[in-house]
Amino acid sequence: MAPESHPTSGGAPSAERLLAPGQQLGKYHLLRRLAIGGMAEIFLARVQGLEGFEKIVVLKSILTQHATEEEWVRMFLEEARLAATLEHPNIAQVFDVGREQDVHYFTMEYVAGADLRRIIKAAESRGGVPLDVAMGIMIGAAAGLHYAHDKTDAQGQPLNIVHRDVSPANVLVSDDGAVKIVDFGIAKAAMRRAATRTGMIKGKAGWISPEQGRGEALDRRSDIFSLGLLLYELTTGKAPFTGDNEYAILLQIVEHEAKAPSTVKEGYPAALEAIVMRCLRKNRDDRYATAQELQIDLETFAREEGLTVSSVELGRFMSELFAGKADEAASAATRMPMMMLPRKRRRVWAMAVVLVGLAGGAAGVRGLMERELPPVAVPTPSPPPPPPVHRPIVVPVETPPPVAQVEAAPKPTPAAKKRGRPSAAQKVSRNKKKKNPNNPDLDAPLP
Repeated sequence: MAPESHPTSGGAPSAERLLAPGQQLGKYHLLRRLAIGGMAEIFLARVQGLEGFEKIVVLKSILTQHATEEEWVRMFLEEARLAATLEHPNIAQVFDVGREQDVHYFTMEYVAGADLRRIIKAAESRGGVPLDVAMGIMIGAAAGLHYAHDKTDAQGQPLNIVHRDVSPANVLVSDDGAVKIVDFGIAKAAMRRAATRTGMIKGKAGWISPEQGRGEALDRRSDIFSLGLLLYELTTGKAPFTGDNEYAILLQIVEHEAKAPSTVKEGYPAALEAIVMRCLRKNRDDRYATAQELQIDLETFAREEGLTVSSVELGRFMSELFAGKADEAASAATRMPMMMLPRKRRRVWAMAVVLVGLAGGAAGVRGLMERELPPVAVPTPSPPPPPPVHRPIVVPVETPPPVAQVEAAPKPTPAAKKRGRPSAAQKVSRNKKKKNPNNPDLDAPLP
């Protein structure tokens, strides 16, 4: 799961000036567009390296029609570099800032999960977001914002970072229960242009502070007001300020106090209501001075109420809320045209498609069919070879050569005796008596 969109504003630009899925932007391969607005567009992208290394990231780029506006480009890069210095468990990290093909962009951590907008909507059928889950989300968001607010430069000077766009679309919860704030890089730059460009806060009017609506200078307490708006909706299921249009909502924020949560939801805890209403004070001096003070009060409330606040509980809630939904990165990969992949990797991705379908059950298979993927031929595994037949080994026994039979010497015939010639037997006997002169132990050879 992943956020369906990121906060962008303004009218949709012309299609011929947009980047497109499948396009290569430097070392980044654009997989799928996540969102588009009047100033920027956001993609799910993949970067590859040596030895099969690859990573899924979120890539945000300035729309090409604004690439020639030097002031906007300068602010975009300045804020992106600033966001890249923020390293905290509750802030989505920025990896890279660059320019390619006259397109300025930066990449940030891909969070496999959902934003608060989707979570609140999905939880409506379950009676809303559980209180322990809401506390876990808000404690994480407050911790991340306090770190950013307190950030200093190399010389120890405060950077005075103000997010300016703490809204449901910019607070993410990962599948394993991690809370991440996104879009530090561009929010400040967008607000700088609000005075000269209409519609810059379209869709965000319900999440700004009164001083922001009045166009005043902002500090960290503006973000704390926005945190109070999130806390109110997470725990009541309703936004504190509503209206027929964005101007009406903005007018309520600037001129009116929010209704007490207990008037919206029966049995609302009094201690939590005090925390919410302190965040939403019109006068910023009456709010929490820091997001850390808010975090401490939320932790104290959760402890006194016996709530279990942990990433494990958040992860369990996410898995139950979005059960059966495949990870967005895997879904994006299955929607990629197969011919976009190198030949050697097509079989790997084809098998991944099959595995995703099997893991998701009938819903997963139906989702894959709806994406109209080309048919993938899965090779039928060949049957295993038959086991070897063990035959007894016969060792031939050598038959010893036959022993030569020595014929008995013939007896001398009477005629031979008469002629005085030695018989064959006499010759053998005579030779035995002759000794070898070189070796007396050996018989001398016959002449």
